[in-house]
Amino acid sequence: MPSRNTFPDLDAVKRERGRLLAERDRHSAALRGHWEVVRQPAFRRRAIGAALTDVLKAVRPLDHLAASFGPARSLLGMVLGVALGSQAKGAVGKAALGGLGMILPGLWDGVRKSEGGHRVLSELGRSWQRIKDRLQERRGARQE
Repeated sequence: MPSRNTFPDLDAVKRERGRLLAERDRHSAALRGHWEVVRQPAFRRRAIGAALTDVLKAVRPLDHLAASFGPARSLLGMVLGVALGSQAKGAVGKAALGGLGMILPGLWDGVRKSEGGHRVLSELGRSWQRIKDRLQERRGARQE
């Protein structure tokens, strides 16, 4: 904050006030421009798409999915059973989905270790890569 002796007279104060008001108006206009860009659906779609792409690139779904069904299968099976069982309406449905959730980690482990399961997972990985490549091509075509 300026000291009392910064401005020699009232005209200097008015000039400084005018300068500050002009700066405020410039910042306000820039902020309105940013809000106009954010309001455009195309911008929001690109921003959300970029965020989802970053998330998918960071997660590597098949690697993490395989790791999640690793050593702590019993805990994961219990959590999966509770999650699936909570989605059912009746008692029989809850029991069936809960049991399925407890069996799935064991099945997953068997699929992962078998020759056919390895091929299926390999194909899924290749398909996932093709999907990502296709989306990248479409994004590149749209930008051109």
